[in-house]
Amino acid sequence: MQTLTILRQILVLLSTMTRPRYLTKSRYRMACECPTRLFYTKNKAYKDNSLDDPFLAALRDGGFQVGELARQYYGKGAMIDTLDEAAALQRTALEMKKPNALIFEGAFVHQNLFIRADIIQKTGKAVRLIEVKSSSIRPHDPKDSLLKQDGYPKADWELTLQDIAFQTHVVRQAKPGLEVTPFLLLVDKTLLAPVEGMNSYFFLKKCEGSKYPKVVVTKQIPAVVREREHWILREIPVEKEVSLIHGDTYDDKSFAERIHGWAEAYDQDRRIDPVLTKDCRDCQFRAMADERKAGKRSGFHECWNKITGLTESDLDQPLVLDVWASTQKNDWIGEKKIKLQDLQEQDVSEPKKESEKLGWTRAERQRLQIRCLRREQKEPEVDREGLRTDLSRWKYPLHFIDFETIRAAIPFHKDSAPYEQVAFQFSHHQVE
Repeated sequence: MQTLTILRQILVLLSTMTRPRYLTKSRYRMACECPTRLFYTKNKAYKDNSLDDPFLAALRDGGFQVGELARQYYGKGAMIDTLDEAAALQRTALEMKKPNALIFEGAFVHQNLFIRADIIQKTGKAVRLIEVKSSSIRPHDPKDSLLKQDGYPKADWELTLQDIAFQTHVVRQAKPGLEVTPFLLLVDKTLLAPVEGMNSYFFLKKCEGSKYPKVVVTKQIPAVVREREHWILREIPVEKEVSLIHGDTYDDKSFAERIHGWAEAYDQDRRIDPVLTKDCRDCQFRAMADERKAGKRSGFHECWNKITGLTESDLDQPLVLDVWASTQKNDWIGEKKIKLQDLQEQDVSEPKKESEKLGWTRAERQRLQIRCLRREQKEPEVDREGLRTDLSRWKYPLHFIDFETIRAAIPFHKDSAPYEQVAFQFSHHQVE
């Protein structure tokens, strides 16, 4: 009996050792923000602050419900719902052999790049690759265009476009004989729900043994919802944007070279040298002192120690990253001013233009933060004169009103738009 147990353990170990470490689209998105994070992800030795409750996250962004709505729109297709990568690849390959196919969560691999595509529509040699997002857009509003005037992606759309560009690259490499055209399927805020209670058709349910929720269609969806003219999701062709990303250079590397460099580093468990920026403030792999004492490692501290030479205790002190609402953080980091104590009040520059308003300006508040730290001041600093002036303008009785609202991707009411604000509770208190 003991021998059998040992054999099973050896087989599990061998399967783990031979299983490829794929660069998936979620890891690719992570690397676009910071490639060093690839070394820390999936490494349980490091504290990972992104391990939020997936069910609550799904409630917040509505992504799972939008995904199910998209599948309802496109009709009956093959759902590749297995989590086993080899089985998913095999099932997808069988579907792709058909002259025409509709595949949900199809799996594709090229070398050590692996993706699951939200929707694949195959007609002959033409393939429509559709990435579903709960992000919203007003298609005819210039303010909602995906690209800036200089032709590069807007910051809000950078990761989404990088995501679909990565998927397009993998599918084209995996299926070189096919013509792959990329699309985004986004929530259109100019369209209205055709039925009452549309949101209630898609119920999020917790699943045993899975950290992710499942969408349960609670009742038969009216035919009018599926009619193309009543869709609240809109296909956005992004061939132009994807071609731009594919043709760009990244630190003297092509798009493909950068991808395969990241994939190789991830596969070899090799840390890519960090680049320190203001975005490090929100690093998900940042462990506090008590967590490190309990045995967790901190990717943030290791990165910053490697570049600056500062100790963990130094990096636990206030840093320039903590200066309130400053746009100068990258400049200070470049000047090797890392700790907040390294700053002088004159290091805070005046903005080119700041509107006149009561109280301290942004620059004054930043200087105040530096001054209080250098003085080791513990008491709050209060603009008493400004507060007195402001309070003198109040007229009694005072009314305190608070609303609780929700903006759902799939509307609750007929003729409501996606993400339209709905109030469901309020309170009102009065002071005489």
